[in-house]
Amino acid sequence: MYYILSVLFLLILIAFYLVIRHAIVLFYLKRLDKKSVNVVPPKYSNVFRTGFFARIFRIVFVGLEKRLSEKEIFKDIFNTLSNLFKNDSWSILLTPREKDWTFFVWSYNLDKGPLDELAKCLQKNVPSNIKKVFESKLPFLIEDVSNFSEWLEVKNLSVKSWVGIPILINNEVYGIINLDWKRKKRFRRRHIEFFKIVSEEISMIISYILNVKELILEANTDILTGIFNRRKLEEKGIEEYKEFIFLDLNGFKRVNDTFGHEVGDEVLKIVANRLKNSLKSEDLCIRYGGDEFVIALKTADDKLHPIIERLRKKVEAPIKIGDKVIEISVSIGVAKREAGSSILETIKKADENMYKDKNKN
Repeated sequence: MYYILSVLFLLILIAFYLVIRHAIVLFYLKRLDKKSVNVVPPKYSNVFRTGFFARIFRIVFVGLEKRLSEKEIFKDIFNTLSNLFKNDSWSILLTPREKDWTFFVWSYNLDKGPLDELAKCLQKNVPSNIKKVFESKLPFLIEDVSNFSEWLEVKNLSVKSWVGIPILINNEVYGIINLDWKRKKRFRRRHIEFFKIVSEEISMIISYILNVKELILEANTDILTGIFNRRKLEEKGIEEYKEFIFLDLNGFKRVNDTFGHEVGDEVLKIVANRLKNSLKSEDLCIRYGGDEFVIALKTADDKLHPIIERLRKKVEAPIKIGDKVIEISVSIGVAKREAGSSILETIKKADENMYKDKNKN
């Protein structure tokens, strides 16, 4: 009798376990649909992956239908992730080889953070947490950054716990998704499983749906402005250009500090468009980096002065973004390519002449 009761009790426990397990799966999937799940246990990762993937693709297709930009679509995706993990901020740092690192998109509460400076600092002195993501090609988690000796403290960016999720293209890390918590977050095994899912699915979306692969790896196009980037200067055809103009926006950092990086990005796009529309089709407009632009001309010296004045007038016209009117000025330097000098040497000379113009203001 005792043996029979023991078997019955064991069967009841097994049945109870199966019911609870099924209830847990349903619970997580329902919360996922409401954009507020606390991540699924690894045993159910395939089920969860299907639900997560479907939701992300729904965001992508709705965004494309509404003709949203890549940045706006990414914001919708990662705002959804923030609701899943209850993290306080997020950002995507693009880390392509042999190019400047840059923050591509970020949560609204980082809009006035020193992201440009942070990207340069991280690239110059890559901390070990970033290195670990590069080396392992897997998410890296820090529960308490105060116990992490190489953590980079940044003013106005308060972080207690951090996760770096790799963006993989052709099995190489070309970006990192940063998730930040202002409070200490205790990570469990199930969190790691979900971070891996995020890495795989977001990487595929970036590579094949939003065509960021071409923007990062292959094209000579600047991601933000749509004009050429400095890789254009490496092409053979650039040898035909003899006149180079170096432009720098005066006090652009003040625009970011006052209005935020989103407005600053819009200013850069408008300036780039104005410059491009002021040139002949044979001339080149290049975003050299940050708020610096290079113009490559095939024009004779006697026609250079009116071109410079036209560029200055176009750039310095007031810029209206929403209810904001932004006025900026520009410093300009010019250099002619001499026989035997390289393109980079000529641009450096134009840069030096630009600083002479800046010091006059």
